[in-house]
Amino acid sequence: MLVSLFDESQEYQKLQGDAAMAAAARLGIEVDVVYGNRDPATQARQIEQALQAPEDRRPGAVVVQPMSVA
Repeated sequence: MLVSLFDESQEYQKLQGDAAMAAAARLGIEVDVVYGNRDPATQARQIEQALQAPEDRRPGAVVVQPMSVA
């Protein structure tokens, strides 16, 4: 699973990432949490890279908190 959030420096975003990691550990699944650092292009690139990974490393699900440039 891939969880894409927009800013690790924001406490709420960091808590969301930590909660995703904790839930994955309880469920016995792998999760990667990535942060776009407030840049929609970075977020899109991270998601694209995950989806283009070799099949055995590709996430089975993607959770995105989208961001805008506005």
